[in-house]
Amino acid sequence: MPQYHVDYLNQQPNLLPLQVCFSGGKAYVVKNYSDQSSIETGDEIISINGRDIPSITRQLFTLIPSDEHNLTLKSRAQSVSHNTL
Repeated sequence: MPQYHVDYLNQQPNLLPLQVCFSGGKAYVVKNYSDQSSIETGDEIISINGRDIPSITRQLFTLIPSDEHNLTLKSRAQSVSHNTL
């Protein structure tokens, strides 16, 4: 990623500098865009800013449109490229 993109992304207050995959009620790192080399692809994310993943998932589900109670679409939408929270 070009440095000017990294700089821009790092200036955004609501950016999670990771690409995340939600699976089985858990969240995993797909890509690390941060300068934290200790975070590796496949690491499980337990919480973000003190909020556990199930509560974050519930909130995200309310923001993703779908037909009726179609949870499959919402689950897929969460994992596509969810690096803004």
